[in-house]
Amino acid sequence: MTKTPAHVAFALLVIGIAAALPPRPAAAAENDAEKIERLIERAQMDLSKERYEKALKRFFKAGDLAGGASPEILAGLADAYLGLSEYQAAIDTADRLLEVAEDDRQRAKAHNVIGLAYFGRGQEDVTSSIFIPNDPNSREAAERLKEELHRRRDATQQEYLAAADSFRRVIELTGGRYAAPWQNYAEALFRGDRHEEALEVLERLDAGLPEGEELPEQAARLRSCLELLVSDDGSAVYNLADEAEGSKIEPPRRVVYPQPQYTEIARKNRLQGRVVVKGIVDREGHYVCAQVLEGLPMGLTDATLRALRSWEFEPATLDGEPVAVHYWLTTTFALQ
Repeated sequence: MTKTPAHVAFALLVIGIAAALPPRPAAAAENDAEKIERLIERAQMDLSKERYEKALKRFFKAGDLAGGASPEILAGLADAYLGLSEYQAAIDTADRLLEVAEDDRQRAKAHNVIGLAYFGRGQEDVTSSIFIPNDPNSREAAERLKEELHRRRDATQQEYLAAADSFRRVIELTGGRYAAPWQNYAEALFRGDRHEEALEVLERLDAGLPEGEELPEQAARLRSCLELLVSDDGSAVYNLADEAEGSKIEPPRRVVYPQPQYTEIARKNRLQGRVVVKGIVDREGHYVCAQVLEGLPMGLTDATLRALRSWEFEPATLDGEPVAVHYWLTTTFALQ
């Protein structure tokens, strides 16, 4: 459309008005800064109380007010997505954080989120259902199921190894000063069936500790698990039904066993079901090598694993001597 003089005059009038408008008062800008700070503080509090959906909304609002997400906001968004088990969104947000990160601390944060998200996806792959053909007795159906199991196992292993690579980067960026990335690195290698590598990581962590300081409890239990798995002794871990030279194994007895707690989001969505875990009760009565066979979303699988780390047993015995045994556990989540 050809502009008439009236159109041109109107355009000039708009430009003139815009130029004449006074700049935004500094007080208003400061007020926005205060709002952003308060939103971030409240969102961080929501994260600490596992109110992930509220945290997500507040971080987004803070980003809108700021005209874009800062590294701090992106880190918070990534944590909220993790809490909601939205793993791909967490990875994408952490990748954005890497693009704008201002220092190694922020880069380490991003890689840690990516590692946790890949780890979560690996666990999700383990616990997701597998399609069973209508005719499970046919040879073709059995072959398809076998192929699917192999495909699922390979995919899951790749998720865990991707997580391990991210945790390795966290160690590099933090100079290896903190135990948690080492533990996460070893745990991801363990889940990826790299048992000897995982044990080596924990031995490096142990060697780097100050004199007199011991491995954190979780790392010590994982090392105990790995030592059993890589042992040359074929009878290092028994099944409860095993008999050795006519002697029956006495099963372990639970002594301390706090129950896992519902997460807020699972309760809100009225999620119910069970989590099935296989592991080993070692000679010291610790529950180690926990691996999920059936799980639940919305943090209930993680809640179960956290609780199991606190469980203590009187160990199984053979002829009065403590032995390590395979031990399966089922936790049922049911709303009152």
